[in-house]
Formats: sequence, C-alpha cells, structure tokens
Amino acid sequence: MTHPNLSEQRVDITRPISLVYIIEDIFDLHGTLNDLSIFTEAVIEYASSYHLSLSAFVWDLTAANQLPESMKISLKALFNTTESISTKIFEKHGWNPVESLQISWKKLCNAFLVEAKWFAHGEFPKSEEYLRNGIVSSGVHVVLVHMFFLLGQGFNKEILFFLKRHKTFMET
Repeated sequence: MTHPNLSEQRVDITRPISLVYIIEDIFDLHGTLNDLSIFTEAVIEYASSYHLSLSAFVWDLTAANQLPESMKISLKALFNTTESISTKIFEKHGWNPVESLQISWKKLCNAFLVEAKWFAHGEFPKSEEYLRNGIVSSGVHVVLVHMFFLLGQGFNKEILFFLKRHKTFMET
C-alpha cells in the first residue's frame, strides 16, 4: 500500500488497526471477566444485526449500558468505524462489506475473551489450542479483511458471490 494513489486507504486502515490495539488493551488490562463477556456479547449482537440497506444500520447498546464508560465509548467507536468504512466501500465500489467486517470483529472479541478466561482461571491451554486462538487474537485477519475491501482490487461477481455463499471463509 505504498503507492501514492492509496493514501486514502492507508489512512482508513489505521482506524481498524488502532481499534484492534484499543480493544486488546481493554481485554488485557481494564475489563473484568463479566464486563468482557458483555462487551463481546454486544459485538456478537451487532454482527447478528446485519441489514442490507446502508440506511438501516441498527445497533443497540442496551445490554452494554452496565459497562464502564470507556468500554461503551470503544464499542461505539467500533460500530461507527465499521459503518463508516462499509459506507465508503459501498459508495466507491458498489458492494456493502458490513457483514464480513462485523464477522471479523466478532471473531476477534471471542478470541480475546477466550484468553481473558484462561488468565482469570489460571488455565494454561495446550500449545495447539493457544496457537489456534492466537491466530485470531493477533488481529491480522481483521486488518486483512478491511484492507481487502478498502483496496477494492479484484472485486467481481464471482468473488463477491463466493464470499456471500462461503461465510465460513471469512470466519477462518
């Protein structure tokens, strides 16, 4: 992404990258296990509330109202960033990637929660389990999914059809 024409995409990708670090810090340093479970559930609910219309973005923080203010702000930033990037991609490339982006965030928060539970319970997972979860908790998949759609390279009907039919591809 070093080409001068990709300046806007470089700026846009910094938002999800920053959010990965912020959310990781919440899970590693600031949240109680109960708060982290509520936070993760809010992200899962958001990922389940997908609407085809860009004007129908709906997310409800009712369950998250009991979270500390910093966690609510982070959730709002995550949701707003996902919606903003999805809207930008839709306007530029004619395809709404919100569902794929939401799935990537859901998987990341689930992986962070698994690690938080291990730590809270003093568990030491087997190396295979730790590495399998670590592939997701690294956040790399979140960045790659966002980058794929921001670049808009190689969008064609076959790829978009594949992504819609094979949602598990985006979840691995």
